[in-house]
Amino acid sequence: MNPSIPLVTVAILSHNRKEELRNTLYNLIKQDYKNIEIIVADNCSTDGSPNMVELNFPDVKLIRLSKNLGIEAYNYILKEANGKYYLILDDDSFPEKSALSYGISFLEQNIDYFIVTFKIFNNGINEIETKDFKIENPYLFHGCGSIWKSQVYEKLGGYDADYFLYYNEIDLTIRCYNSNMKIKYLEDKIVFHQNITIREENKDYHQHKLKYEQFFTGHIRFLIKHFNYKYVIIFSIKWILNRFIIALKFNYYSSFFKSLLRLPKTILSSHTKRNPVNPIIQNYYRNGNIPLIDRDFFPQFKKPY
Repeated sequence: MNPSIPLVTVAILSHNRKEELRNTLYNLIKQDYKNIEIIVADNCSTDGSPNMVELNFPDVKLIRLSKNLGIEAYNYILKEANGKYYLILDDDSFPEKSALSYGISFLEQNIDYFIVTFKIFNNGINEIETKDFKIENPYLFHGCGSIWKSQVYEKLGGYDADYFLYYNEIDLTIRCYNSNMKIKYLEDKIVFHQNITIREENKDYHQHKLKYEQFFTGHIRFLIKHFNYKYVIIFSIKWILNRFIIALKFNYYSSFFKSLLRLPKTILSSHTKRNPVNPIIQNYYRNGNIPLIDRDFFPQFKKPY
């Protein structure tokens, strides 16, 4: 390998998706970019995923975790990463053959950019998940298909471990912008999001209860950490109304009240990490404002932005 070609650490978080993970690893071998190390953090899978990795992919480094840490498991990978760049994937996502080379070339040539995020095609629901992304400095990067410069982890510490699922991408994005780290959406290269299996009893990708609950507390955490208290109070109330409307329509009362009970702990832990971002960046994120009606649950309503 040409030493001028930088090493890329491929970071994959896995939990009970053995076949998706197998497919992801096979497709990584086909990449035209060869100077990679692959590290999988297994979130206490019970389906034989760790044994499959050890048996079929002996060159892959496996981190076995004793419990499901959610998103925090990525940070365990990045602590051990040797790459100049990190390719961040889910266990059910993989880039098209030339995407990694393309993304690394862009970052090598553009010193002001620290993350690139790719077009995500979800072939489980036949949908482009990033169809509304801005090219320059999108609202967030997509966590199942992005490349980071190693400085993102070194300077910002990677993902906030308090987010178990969801909101971790937008939280890291806003911290990047606050540290003058630009992000680019590379819409001409694709990462495939497989979704071979669905773990929720509700088959709708956007409306399952786990996502509802994690978004409930995640958005409150995001507000408290990054925005002026005036907006935290106003838009937290609006957000709770947003969640209540969904509970009324979809009979998510148990999830609604479960999430409400978690709020005191969420508020306390978020306050300890509170560090409001630059007012210009707050304004870019509409000071934390969100629509009262959630379009994922009520698609008949047009997006306000």
